[in-house]
Amino acid sequence: MHRNLQNFDDSIGKKIARLRFWLTAKKKLGQRFYKGKHLILTGYRAADVGILLCMGVKLENIIAVDRDGAAANSARVRWPNLEVHQGDVYDIVSEHYRGELVTCYADYCANLCANILDATAGIASIGLASGG
Repeated sequence: MHRNLQNFDDSIGKKIARLRFWLTAKKKLGQRFYKGKHLILTGYRAADVGILLCMGVKLENIIAVDRDGAAANSARVRWPNLEVHQGDVYDIVSEHYRGELVTCYADYCANLCANILDATAGIASIGLASGG
């Protein structure tokens, strides 16, 4: 686990935004929310995993991705049976999960710019299942 994990705690605003996203996804997707695959950007805490599990999603339906090797390893330690990939989310989705995802929660910890918006649109276009 990262030695300064407490420095990676989410703000209350981010926690609320995360919960609102998942509650909205659940409402819109119905039963597909429980049966489909969910992609998250893991970060050090992999907080979305805990929320999804509490909402009834099985661990095998959660896929975590992070470019940062330490963050990916932290997620592996916290959730030993979680499917975790280290690398670029677009590359991983295009290689392994074309059309298989029902959600893709890409909450980038960066300023929004054209490159990030283009990458997010690309991930959604190749990764999301029809109706996801």
